[in-house]
Amino acid sequence: MLNLAQQEVLSLAIDILSQILASDQLTHTILADNTSVLLNVNGMRVLSLNETGTFLVEAIKQGMRTEEQLVAALRQEFDVDEATARRDLEQFLKALQSHLTA
Repeated sequence: MLNLAQQEVLSLAIDILSQILASDQLTHTILADNTSVLLNVNGMRVLSLNETGTFLVEAIKQGMRTEEQLVAALRQEFDVDEATARRDLEQFLKALQSHLTA
């Protein structure tokens, strides 16, 4: 389980990502195999997302804003345990943050 500081960082990352996705800084294109591509228009960088990343981007775009909502959605969609869903969410947010700030 995450400590309070880690939870706050994740919440902030989710909030920032939702704002960026709502802006014109990123374009998100879903491919036929349920993977997708994020294009950082400002940095002209491309990030390929697997099915989990694609699902998370879409969930955030549709209004999910909390770690708990996203973990529950991952568990339901991919039939994984809570620890796996949390780990996947954390890894996704770290990779995305690295992509956006590099």
